[in-house]
Amino acid sequence: MTLVFANCDLMHLTSQFQDGIYNTLLPVASRINTAVFAPNDFFRSKLSVLAQQLMAFAATELAAAESALRLVQCLPHLRTFVCAHACCHGNLDVVAAVLDATDRVLGRLLDLATYCDYKPVVAYLCERTPAPTQALVVASELGHRALIPLLLPHCTATLSAALDGAAGSGHLDIVSYLEQSRTGARSCMAMVKAAAGGHLAVVRFLDGKAYPVTTDAIDAAATNGHVATLSYLYVARTVGCSARAFDGAATNGHLPVLRFLIQHELARGTALALRGAAAAGHTAIVPFLCDLETPSPAALADAIDYAAANGHATVVAMLLAQPGAVFTAAAITEAARHNHIAILSMLLAVAEDPTSYITEGAIVAAASKGHTGTVQMLLDLAPHTSVDRAVLAAAQAGHLATVVALPPLVQAPTWAVAMERAAAAGHEAMVTWLLKRGDAPAEALDAAATSGHLAIVRLLHAAGAPCTTKALDGAARHGHLSIVQFLVAERYEGATMEAWDGAARRGHLNVLRYLHQHVFLTGGSFNALPDAARLGQTQVVRYLWAHDRVHAVHVEKALALARNNGHDVLVAYLSQAVAH
Repeated sequence: MTLVFANCDLMHLTSQFQDGIYNTLLPVASRINTAVFAPNDFFRSKLSVLAQQLMAFAATELAAAESALRLVQCLPHLRTFVCAHACCHGNLDVVAAVLDATDRVLGRLLDLATYCDYKPVVAYLCERTPAPTQALVVASELGHRALIPLLLPHCTATLSAALDGAAGSGHLDIVSYLEQSRTGARSCMAMVKAAAGGHLAVVRFLDGKAYPVTTDAIDAAATNGHVATLSYLYVARTVGCSARAFDGAATNGHLPVLRFLIQHELARGTALALRGAAAAGHTAIVPFLCDLETPSPAALADAIDYAAANGHATVVAMLLAQPGAVFTAAAITEAARHNHIAILSMLLAVAEDPTSYITEGAIVAAASKGHTGTVQMLLDLAPHTSVDRAVLAAAQAGHLATVVALPPLVQAPTWAVAMERAAAAGHEAMVTWLLKRGDAPAEALDAAATSGHLAIVRLLHAAGAPCTTKALDGAARHGHLSIVQFLVAERYEGATMEAWDGAARRGHLNVLRYLHQHVFLTGGSFNALPDAARLGQTQVVRYLWAHDRVHAVHVEKALALARNNGHDVLVAYLSQAVAH
């Protein structure tokens, strides 16, 4: 035993791949493992979301650099999380202790520290971050003025975007500072963003520096209701605006802007103005537009459809009172979908032939939301409309009362599909009711098993429902161990190699072990190890290498896949496996 402890290489291997950790760090390690970010997540996730999650993760154990470093030494895959956590809490000591200067997420770490406005951490990272970063843009948009001089020498490539962001957020001091450092052409987006936000002081500054103004800037000011900015640009520049200014102002309910545009003959809108105002329920804008210019029947129909869909009964009544007002079946369908009974009654009352507006789609829309009364109302007026699709929609959504209320004149295959969809969605009461109408198809039990609904699996099994290998394959792939155990114990259909491979790909080690013990007694497939390595399933890879070595022959391929996808812990483990 003394020789074992004296062997440095053996002790290094043992400590590197054991599952142990210092007792004092066990609590924080357990909590981190439930919230850990892979390096790729730093590039996929929104910066504000990452920062909020990391800020919310309270861990006093990580406040000391020594503890953080010991944790990373025990669990190297937590390095990125620990360093990012320190960036978001302004803990420079931990950042300095844990940071890997070659880490490809250095730029993202600088972005996080900038977002959280920790100047010492930002200064430290600036000197060590060769990777592309959006830190200057982030600081400019958020108004972190003290960080700008630190970041600017390292982020000159994003200077123009940063100035645009500062202008859009109304940070005049940052805009002025960045303008002094600008070397390239002046961007027209700075004026557009400042105008869109109604930041008149920034607009005046940019105008004084001869920044270009396009119709987009005036359109943006009008759309967002900034009359003062619109008035300034109208006087200072002569570029005018487009119909988007009028349409946007109408959609957003900015009546003073509409009056300004008309008074100065800047723009008239399109049919989109009436549509937008009707859809948003602007009861002051809709009659204003109708008085301004008589809308065409097509524009009226479009506006009524949108107002009906959004439940604006007053607007619908206003539009129906216009000469030549018409609407389409879409108005009925969308009103039915959202259960706007008053609007439905209003529309059907003025229709010459109500049944011509009631489509199968309207009944399906109402049934899918469980609006039983609306479904019955429509079927009373159009009793010969097919209800097969409505049954499927209601069954999938679990609206049993609606299914029961629908006429029973449904084709036999429809009931089978309805049971499959209800089983997949976990609607036990619906499945129980449907079983009274006929036998269950194999697809129903397959779907319930795959979706993890054990109670429905038991229910269908007790009813004598058939199934296929897809049931066990799907349950294993999605990690539903209790269903896997039930199917192995009670059914005879068995599984294919997809059960093994699927469990391995998704990291369901408990399922993999059970399959190894009760189904695949001699091991699984040659694909499991490379697939698990590609997806970073460390525990699965270790299990396969230890317990199914005969099928773990593609270890070099697995190593390459782990390396290509940034799974550093697996790279270390598989490198040792290849070497030995």
